Amino acid sequence: MKKRVLIISSVFKPEPVVSARISEDIANSLSDDFDVVVFSPYPSRPKGIDFSDVKLTETKYKRVIADSFIYPDSKFIGRMRESFSFGWETYKYLKLNRKEFSVIYANTKPLFAIYFTLLASKKFGIPLVLHIQDVYPESMFGRIGKGRFLFKSFLLFDRIFFRYAKKILVISEKMKEYIVQTRHIDYKNIDVVRNWQGDLIPQFSSDDNHEIFTYMFVGSISPAAGVKFLIDSFIDAGIHDCRLVIAGDGTQKKECIELVEKRGANNVLFTSVGPDQVLELQNKADVLLLPLKKGVGKTASPSKLSAYMMSGKPIIASVDTDCDTDFVIKKANCGIVVDSENKEQMIDAMKKILLMKENNRLTMGRNAYDFAIKYMSKDYNLAIVKNIIQTSMK
Repeated sequence: MKKRVLIISSVFKPEPVVSARISEDIANSLSDDFDVVVFSPYPSRPKGIDFSDVKLTETKYKRVIADSFIYPDSKFIGRMRESFSFGWETYKYLKLNRKEFSVIYANTKPLFAIYFTLLASKKFGIPLVLHIQDVYPESMFGRIGKGRFLFKSFLLFDRIFFRYAKKILVISEKMKEYIVQTRHIDYKNIDVVRNWQGDLIPQFSSDDNHEIFTYMFVGSISPAAGVKFLIDSFIDAGIHDCRLVIAGDGTQKKECIELVEKRGANNVLFTSVGPDQVLELQNKADVLLLPLKKGVGKTASPSKLSAYMMSGKPIIASVDTDCDTDFVIKKANCGIVVDSENKEQMIDAMKKILLMKENNRLTMGRNAYDFAIKYMSKDYNLAIVKNIIQTSMK
C-alpha cells in the first residue's frame, strides 16, 4: 500500500500565482509514487479574478477544499482572520485524518495557519516539511509600520512553533541566515529551495513587434510591490518614445490606474496576464522592473525574480541593500540595482539602460538566463523538495 502525503497549500490551481504552481508541481510529481491529498481554501488570488464558475477537477491526486474564510484584499485584520480560519480548518482536518498521512508538506498562510499546522503536526505525530515564502511578522509589520507588541508576540510564537517542523524550506540563502539568527533554529534544519516558474526558453533578441522601448513590470500589484513608486519614477523621468507596461492584477491595481489617469500619462499601459502568457509577454520587454517597498526585500525574495531571469531580459531592481534580489542580480551581472524607493536613482537607472548599447543589454539577459537555469530551474529545485519530503516520512 502506498504511503499518503498531505499537501497544505494556501493557494492552488487555478490561481495564477507562483506558490499555487509550485504546490501543483509537487503534487503531480509525488503522485507518481504516493497517494497525495491537497488541502487548500477556495481559490481567491489575486484579487480581481472571478473564480465562481471554476470547476475544480482532480487529476492524479485528491483535492479537498477547506470551508474557511477567504480574504483576497491586503488589510491586516482581514488577512489575520483568513489565516486563523484556514489554520483552524487545517487542524480539524488533521485531527480527523491523523492516522492516514506519513508526512505533511505545508506552504500555508502566515501567521496563524502556520502555527495551527505546526501544532497539529506535533500533537498527532506527523512529520512536517514547512515551506516559507515570506518572513512574517516582519513582512507584514514592515508594511503597516506599527504594532510593536504584536510583532514581538508573533516572533516569540515563531521561535516556539518552528521547532516542531521536521524541515524548514526557505527561498534564499539570505532568508535562511535571517531565520537562523532571529528564530534560533538549527542551521542544518533549514534548506534553500528557490521558487520556479517553469523552465522557459527566452528570446535573446529585440522584439520587432513593438516600435518603442518598453519597460515592463509583471506580477501582483500589491502594496509591497511598489508599483506606484515605479509609475511616478517613469513619468518623472520624462523619457520620450518609451512606454511602461504594468502586467498583472492585485489589490492596488485600481489605485495605480487612477494615478496614471491623474497624471495624464498615455504611455503607461495596464494588462492582465495568465501563467502561460508570461514568457510571451516578457519577450516584448526591453527591460523588466522589480521594485519593492522599503523593508520588504530584507525578509522576502520575490517570485518574479526567477521568472524575469528565465526570460533572459535585463532587470532594474529597486530594493533594500544586501537583500537576496540585490545579491542575485549582482552575482549574475544581469541588471542594475538601486536603493528601495529612491526615485532619483530609479530615474537614472531607467535612462542608463535606455542609452546602453543593445548588445550590452542582451548580454545581461543571457547572464540572467544562465544563472536561473543553473540555480532556479524547476527540475533542480523540485528534486530537492521531493527528496526532503520522502526522507522526512515516518
